[in-house]
Amino acid sequence: MLLTPPPGSLLPLVIDLDGTLIRTDTFHEMMWLLLFHKPYVLFLLPFWFLKSRAYAKARIVDHTNLSPQHLPYNEHVLAFAEHESKQGRRLVLATGTDQRLAQKIAEYVGLFQEVIGSNGHVNMTGPRKAQALVDRFGPQGFDYAGDSSADLAVWRLARKAIVVCPKWCVLSRLKGFKKPEQIRFFL
Repeated sequence: MLLTPPPGSLLPLVIDLDGTLIRTDTFHEMMWLLLFHKPYVLFLLPFWFLKSRAYAKARIVDHTNLSPQHLPYNEHVLAFAEHESKQGRRLVLATGTDQRLAQKIAEYVGLFQEVIGSNGHVNMTGPRKAQALVDRFGPQGFDYAGDSSADLAVWRLARKAIVVCPKWCVLSRLKGFKKPEQIRFFL
């Protein structure tokens, strides 16, 4: 279902989680938890990944309890999101992280109206995330904040690209298809 904003309203702001809203990666955080609390589960990882990356992420969430309040949030991105929310902008958290964990984090942050994440079958990254957002908001129907080369597919279809802690190679590729006025940076 395509959501079209009313005339004169702000387009949704879609924010990635890992490396964008938080300065780390939830997968790495969960690996540390497994290492210290359930190291025997690490032996199951190769078998889970043989099924799929989305399946592995879901099983890891089953075996960990990552606390949203202990994550290192990017204060600049959080402040920007809060400002945009106060302006009446719809905020969407879109991530490759498992939907259940992403939902917990979104609830903790308290700014997001919607969460789109991996679900045990679909790994919501790159072109899959781009397609899900276009299906939801249409091409150029949203602005997107991300940090990595996996986000290039999404930025291609977003109206504006918000790049967090930009890497030279990502910026170089992004500048190949976005005009300077369509790009914003956060450190």
